[in-house]
Parts: sequence; C-alpha cells; structure tokens
Amino acid sequence: MPPKFDPNSPEAQELTALFVKVGLSQKAAVDLVRQPKSAAPFKALIEEFQLATSPVDEKTAGTLVKLSASAGKLGPAERGYAVERVLQGDIKTPDQVTGKSSPLAIQSDGC
Repeated sequence: MPPKFDPNSPEAQELTALFVKVGLSQKAAVDLVRQPKSAAPFKALIEEFQLATSPVDEKTAGTLVKLSASAGKLGPAERGYAVERVLQGDIKTPDQVTGKSSPLAIQSDGC
C-alpha cells in the first residue's frame, strides 16, 4: 500500500509551491501533488521549459497540466511547439489538448 499523502511534508510543500508559482491555485496544486503519476510529468515540463520563470493564469496552467499528461508521447520538438502554442494562447483549453475541441470550434461565428 502506498504511503498516505502528507501535504505538510517538505517534498509535497516544495512541489505545491512550484505548481502555484507556475499559475495553479493552491487547491489545484495540492490536488495535483496528491497524484504522483500526474505531478511528475508536469514538474518535468516546468523544468524543461523553465515555466516557473514566467507564471501564467490558472486556465493556462491547467492546460499545461493536461498537456504534460500526454507530453511523454511527443518528441522534444513537438513538446516545445505545443508548449509554445499554449503560452501564446493558440491552445486555450484542456479539451483542445486532448482533441475534444478545436480552436475553430471555439472561435465559430455561428455560420
């Protein structure tokens, strides 16, 4: 059985602080730290692209979390391209990362 999650452990607090620095809310950061299989790829993405140096809004941070979940399947160039598109605002929602929505569907003018 895995050890019980302790949000007050130094490791958990350090990771939570990093996620908050990037742009997640405190609650979202703690929830993500509770899930090591999700937290590790997000931490790797933050470190690879130095995302902690220029924080983003919470919605963009959530989109980056979703991207990090599938980023392991991408090569370095593709990962960099996807991160850049998220940071530029071209990919705005987690659904766009997963392909459940597209930028065109969001920007539709109803025609």
